[in-house]
Amino acid sequence: MSRSLAFLILFLTSVFFIQCSDKPAEPAVPVLEYERGLYKSGAPLTIEDYFRLLPYKAIASADSVKEREAILSSQKVQRKATGPCANELEQVDTTIAYLRYTCRGDKKTDLVEIAAWKRGSAPDLIGVNESIIGTGMSSTVKFYEFRDGNWTEITASVFPALSAADFGGEGTTSIPLYVQFSQFDRNIVVKPTMPLPAGSEKIMGARRTLKWSDGRFVKE
Repeated sequence: MSRSLAFLILFLTSVFFIQCSDKPAEPAVPVLEYERGLYKSGAPLTIEDYFRLLPYKAIASADSVKEREAILSSQKVQRKATGPCANELEQVDTTIAYLRYTCRGDKKTDLVEIAAWKRGSAPDLIGVNESIIGTGMSSTVKFYEFRDGNWTEITASVFPALSAADFGGEGTTSIPLYVQFSQFDRNIVVKPTMPLPAGSEKIMGARRTLKWSDGRFVKE
């Protein structure tokens, strides 16, 4: 091999390694902490189990196992972070894997729904819907999967963004929604809520159903 060819190979190899080293690192998946001592590998999980095991940050109105246990025991737990109210269990349905509790205050009510959807051989999809009902209505909905003892939020891959156009209005920017988990057909009902883009007020009162299909929710 000539000296010039060997030099060329060495130069190209150096460039390759420099380019590889300059590649940005993959963003780390955030660790969602939860009460790990409650988890028993291989044991089937009920909706109450998921409620206890969900990441602390997944439920703003019950961010500790102590509070969640109190809710499951039908005890009222005073919360002052979002205004005086009391968390109170309203429904647990183990057949459809659905749980609901409320925190009723003087001027508003916080309503929280927890539900699980089966996905065949994949981990269950766990939904957390936190709604505020007062002079207006709004919801924050997120979806998680629990795989190998770790939680991952997967909302963007299973729940579509909706715009005013999806409700007969104009504009393709995502809008705020009021969300309700269905206890009967496993679908989700969504309604536009304020604030809406200018000119979209006409869609207030409209509603759509997101159909549960192949492990995710799709627009009907």
